[in-house]
Parts: sequence; structure tokens; C-alpha cells
Amino acid sequence: MHRRRTVSSLLSAVLAAGIVLAAAVGASGTTHTAVSASKSVTVNGVVYAHSAKISTDTGGHYAVAHTNLGASTTVPSGWLGTYPRLWSSSGTIVKTVGYSYSSRAATSWSSTVVHQSQKAGSFYSQGCVQVWNGKGYNTYCTERSPNQNA
Repeated sequence: MHRRRTVSSLLSAVLAAGIVLAAAVGASGTTHTAVSASKSVTVNGVVYAHSAKISTDTGGHYAVAHTNLGASTTVPSGWLGTYPRLWSSSGTIVKTVGYSYSSRAATSWSSTVVHQSQKAGSFYSQGCVQVWNGKGYNTYCTERSPNQNA
């Protein structure tokens, strides 16, 4: 039951991130999305699943990196942290923001970074997450998403 809630929470976060992309790029070109494999870790009996997603738009040369984190049960405010990072396909970091922590009790948390380029490019998303272990944060990095053109 808890695993279903985690997957449901991650899917909700991915859907919300897609809405952010749609608002950012409008209908300027072709939109593509790719998601990394999900990884799970267990900390103090709570299962956390995390993944990275890349959304691109070829018309406006937009790339949006999303980092998603879900928990098998509701955890207190501040226990979930996400750090999205957008990379060029050559492995150079293009854009990032600092960690964003859950501002309320939650079963999922995600954050996004948006980049618009003057020219076409190929990008992927690979972020990191932090989960509270009772004394500090454990840090894990997501799998790399497939490359997408923007």
C-alpha cells in the first residue's frame, strides 16, 4: 500500500512538472519528455523513491530538469529535499538551483530548473535528493535521464 502511494505521489509530481513546462514554453514547438529509472532507499523504515525527468521544447529551445522524491508515508516538514540539475549531453552542468525542502508534511516533493538557450542543444537531468535520518540528511543522486533535444 505504501509503495503505491509513493508511486502515485511521484506521478503527481511529474504531472505538475509537465504543467510547469507547458506554461514556460507555450505551444512554440515539439515537446519531449524522458524519465530516469527510479531508485529506492530505506531510511528508518521509510521507503523513499527518487528519479529525474527532462522535458524539452524544440521551438523555444527550452529544457526543464525535474527532481522528484516520494516517501512511503507522510513525513514532517523539512524531511524531503530535492536538487534539480540540468546537464548538456557532453556532461557539462548547464543550470541548477540549491536544495528545496518540503515546506509541509508530505509524501512527495519535487523541484524544477528551467533553461532557455539561444540555440538548439541536447540535455539530460540528473539531480540529488536528501532525506532526514533523525540526526541529519542522507544524500542520494538520481539516475541520469535519457538525453532530449531542445
